[in-house]
Amino acid sequence: MFCLGGRLASSTMAECLKAVEKWWWHVFDLSGGPADEDRKVLHGQASCVFAFEMRPSSPGQENPDIEVKLHVPMWVLGKTDAQLSARLAEWFRIHNHAGFADRYLQDLEYAL
Repeated sequence: MFCLGGRLASSTMAECLKAVEKWWWHVFDLSGGPADEDRKVLHGQASCVFAFEMRPSSPGQENPDIEVKLHVPMWVLGKTDAQLSARLAEWFRIHNHAGFADRYLQDLEYAL
């Protein structure tokens, strides 16, 4: 879904897929071991949504101008708001966004 069955193939898309995979493993605290193979990470009627933002191509443009967005409703993750917020703040810190990580929980509380 994320790369339209391989039709969106570029170094940027490859990096995006790596980032999504790393994010998934981080949010669900997966290690890749045998115990993860049968672990159910999405609970109930869980689903995710893919949004495709498409723009007209320029003449001679080799690849389509499509931005893919993955939306995962937080309620399907089977974690409390506090647990999930801590995992996301940690994700931002690991990926060199310490300033955002430091204020993430406070910003989230303000938004509620």
